[in-house]
Amino acid sequence: MPIQDRSLFLLQQHNIPMSMNEWIAIKAHDGLYDDANKAYYISYDPGSKLKTHLPILLHHADMMAARIEYETWANSGQKKESVKKENPLATKASTDELKDIFGNLF
Repeated sequence: MPIQDRSLFLLQQHNIPMSMNEWIAIKAHDGLYDDANKAYYISYDPGSKLKTHLPILLHHADMMAARIEYETWANSGQKKESVKKENPLATKASTDELKDIFGNLF
């Protein structure tokens, strides 16, 4: 089962309601890496274009998380101080710092 389908399945299994925009955002968050998303991203009809930037926001968040995880893994053999200097995002942030970052996005 693809990740986006599993996410949607788990949400519905726990009776968590979603709007159509949220459903499309989860379904299409892989961007054009998944051919099934072409209908969402490549459209010449104004009526069938994305109505929100949420799928694109989720796509970028997914890409950034993958990049940070890779860089953390790649730097795991180095001393903690050098990891902080090379990539400040690879260090563990406190919950309050993450809330501030998330709050600034919206």
